[in-house]
Amino acid sequence: MTNVNVLAGTSMAFVGFLLCAVGMGTEAWITFSKGGVSPFSLGLSSASGAVDAVQALTVIGVMLAVAGICLGVAHLVFEHLEKEPLPWFLKAAGGCLIGGGIFMIIGDIIWLGKIYFDVLKAKDDLGYSFYLCIVGGLILLASGGVILKEKKEANAVNP
Repeated sequence: MTNVNVLAGTSMAFVGFLLCAVGMGTEAWITFSKGGVSPFSLGLSSASGAVDAVQALTVIGVMLAVAGICLGVAHLVFEHLEKEPLPWFLKAAGGCLIGGGIFMIIGDIIWLGKIYFDVLKAKDDLGYSFYLCIVGGLILLASGGVILKEKKEANAVNP
């Protein structure tokens, strides 16, 4: 029997991953009158360290999300084949997803604090890409919690 929490958490994680990937891939983190800009296309020398940090944190967040999704799917496949999944699959999947959400949100906070307010002086509106990454990071956090909840319930049933 498939664990509903693992299936729900993995599905939520996939949605969060898609939101983060679309947010990172589009250039609308800040909307100018002539177009948008993202941390992956920004050429600000005064904030190059912050831009590098945002790029690194968001990419690490997405990589952790992919790892968590793969572990969740592997757990579901083992259950479907009626084989005993490795005991650390759920803990690792939940940890990867929570870590991915944290990295994504920290990257967004750096973008907001250092680049948007300090360098660009908040002259233009934040675009939809920024919000997609925030929502995607929050969904990754929630999906990791759902999967870890299943791990806790499984430990309570089979100590």
